[in-house]
Amino acid sequence: GGGGAGRPPPPRGGGGAAPPPPPTERSPQPPGAKRPLRRTKRLGLRRYGAQAREPGGLWVRCLEDREWHSEVMDIADFWFDPSCPYTWLTSRWLLQVREVRPVEVRWHLMSLSVLNEGRDDDPEGDPEGYLWVPVRVCAAALREHGQEALGRLYTALWTTGTGDWLGDLRTALATAGLPVELAEAGMSTAYDGDVRASHAEGMALIGGDHVGTPIVAVTRGEGERVVFFGPVVSRLPTGEQAGRLWDGTLLVAGTPGFHELKGRPHEEPQIEGPHRG
Repeated sequence: GGGGAGRPPPPRGGGGAAPPPPPTERSPQPPGAKRPLRRTKRLGLRRYGAQAREPGGLWVRCLEDREWHSEVMDIADFWFDPSCPYTWLTSRWLLQVREVRPVEVRWHLMSLSVLNEGRDDDPEGDPEGYLWVPVRVCAAALREHGQEALGRLYTALWTTGTGDWLGDLRTALATAGLPVELAEAGMSTAYDGDVRASHAEGMALIGGDHVGTPIVAVTRGEGERVVFFGPVVSRLPTGEQAGRLWDGTLLVAGTPGFHELKGRPHEEPQIEGPHRG
């Protein structure tokens, strides 16, 4: 690569000059960069060396031609009920994907309590309505403090406990850097409208109430949108394994006329150890 204004970004975590701005109409690519890298020729980030992320884009250095390429980020909008352990593992999978694919994750709420309203049975075994509590607290965090705060709280809810379910709400809020008073929202209906509206938005994207949590809506760099339920995993895929699952899920879910694919019967979710982080 050349020097001066067109100098490519340093490897992620390294020193040197700051990365160039992400490619936009007002910010052309530096000399020698190829924009965008055609997805039909993508080999996966396992074939790339250094990375440098910018808002809305990702710079990667290809190991084949030693050139710096720029890619537009895919946006993964993730609807989740914070109480579901399988959904927790799927959310951690998305964070793994973010490390090996050009993906930005955005957090949204849905509710198993809302999903199961009016049913004769109670698939969640929650006659007291306890599942309303964590999702209300998350809705309060989202409304009062924004997307990043919701993501921090979701992580804290599952990483501050010692068992196989959520930790203490106040401890999680404090760990996430949020006011512990937000825990009071769990016993209030003040944020129920937010929960219901977000839930309805996710359900509308997938076309009905035939699925549960999570729902993922992916907006590709080319503008294509792929929406799916799941994937349901009992063990956390990491690294390039997570990336391959991402690639395959988008391939299958983005196929016109595709509706359903199932694997083996469910195992208990393995959420201890590094899966909590």
